[in-house]
This record gives sequence, C-alpha cells and structure tokens, in this order.
Amino acid sequence: MIKVKTDFGVYISQEMSFIPGSKKINQQQSFQNLIMLCTFFESKGLFFGVIYGTLLGLYRDGALIPWDEDTDMFILEKDKKILMNSLFDLRALGFELVRKDGGLLSFSRMDEYTDIYIFSKKRTGGYSCNFMFLQDLYFDGNAFLYIGDYTIPTVNHIESFLTNAYGPDWMVPIKNRPANVNNFIGSAYFFLSPLLPKFIIKILKLIVRG
Repeated sequence: MIKVKTDFGVYISQEMSFIPGSKKINQQQSFQNLIMLCTFFESKGLFFGVIYGTLLGLYRDGALIPWDEDTDMFILEKDKKILMNSLFDLRALGFELVRKDGGLLSFSRMDEYTDIYIFSKKRTGGYSCNFMFLQDLYFDGNAFLYIGDYTIPTVNHIESFLTNAYGPDWMVPIKNRPANVNNFIGSAYFFLSPLLPKFIIKILKLIVRG
C-alpha cells in the first residue's frame, strides 16, 4: 500500500509489482497517456520532459519502441511538491500512483504505466535520481520533439544524451538495451543489491542523493 501526505489529504493507492519482461507496451494507449501527462504537467508549470527509451523511440523512430514496457518522463526535485499535491487531480484523470521508490514514481492508466524520474541537483554538480547521474547540460533547458500534431519536451542536447545513455550506436535498434547512466555506486548496487540488507540499500540511496 502507498500512502502520501498531501496538502489535500492522505492519498492511498495499491502498490504494483513490476516484473521486467512481463508485458509489452500498448503504443497507442501509452502515447495517449503520455500526451495527457504532458498537458497536465504543463498546466502545473513543471519543468519536465520525456527521457530514456521514450526519448530514444520518439527521436529515432517517431514512435514508442514496440518492445518497450512503459514510457519514461522526468521532473526536477524543486517541482516534486507540486506533483505530490496533484495526485488526486491525476487520479481524476485515471492515473494511479502504483510505485514510489526514492526518486522514481510510476503511474498507471488503462493498464499502461509511466515512470516519472525525479532528478535532484547535487551540491557537487549534476543531477541524480536514485543511482542515476546526469550532467547539468541536459537540464539547462528543454529541447522539443514534434510528433504529428504534438510538441513534446525532452532533455536538452538530445543526441549527446542518447550517446551518453546508449552508446555511439544508439541509432541501431537493439532489443532490451537499457540506458546506462548509473554512477559507480549505482553500478555496484545493481550487482550487489540481491545480497544487501535493506538498511544498507537505504544508506546507499541517501549517499547518492548527496
């Protein structure tokens, strides 16, 4: 069960289990969800955009990647309170919060889900979300994708980001290749996490948010 205290009461929702490879994306429904979230976030004045596999598919192919599982978006930590205070409004639109894991939130609508990555500015420079790290330049403004009649914001310096996340061959479709933007601690975490006690995982997450 997920419980979130907001300025409008306690939001309660059922947490979902996510098993990689258990589903494939419904491109039409997921794109509709994406446009609805973009419209909503824009109405709230958030700095946001698509990222990771969603950006890769829309920029490279003009469509969501058919073998992907979800859509990916980002906001910044400074806008987190606005997002959390919007949970009841999002529910009214059909979006339910089904995962809350540090800086990662997942919203489900019509059996399709969107991951929202909340990036925090680090004192030492750059931005982090859980164990992911990105340079400042990707958040120094928005670039935009033009898909049909829709204008969709994303990170700045798109091709630099895609090269950083997927390698210089990002133009070549490769199934099930995740973005690789983990820092050293993150890489170690994903290798060792099955062996680590929960309190160690919490400490690592606090360190990486630095």
